[in-house]
Amino acid sequence: MIVEPDAIRCCLRALAQAQATYFYRLWTDLYGKPMRAGPRLQFQIGRSDAGGDSAFVTLFVDAAREDSREVTWAVELFASSDRLDVSCYVGVNDDDGFHKVFDRSASTTLAREAADAIDRLAAEVCAQGQYIQAPPT
Repeated sequence: MIVEPDAIRCCLRALAQAQATYFYRLWTDLYGKPMRAGPRLQFQIGRSDAGGDSAFVTLFVDAAREDSREVTWAVELFASSDRLDVSCYVGVNDDDGFHKVFDRSASTTLAREAADAIDRLAAEVCAQGQYIQAPPT
């Protein structure tokens, strides 16, 4: 059994590692692509609307394509009192709103499994750099 501080450390360390490896690599790779603005590498933490005791952490890169559509690559950790949900996605903002074009998730009650999911899903989402290219018209 993992004691509470070690569970927190385990997940935070996985997010920090994902930022230093997969997301940093995506961020630098995007600089070589034609785009309108970006990319930005960011981190967000907050309370979740999913429940009164829930919180989330999001690590993401976003950039604006040449067609002015904003693209976001993200991995998120949602923590509630009874489980840890990890998800990743690539989302594109267009005239009709925000759409996920790539989406994966995992759920667990164990911090080490959540940390493994963060690593695995961060690698998957950051391998989707092709979405910076505007689709052919």
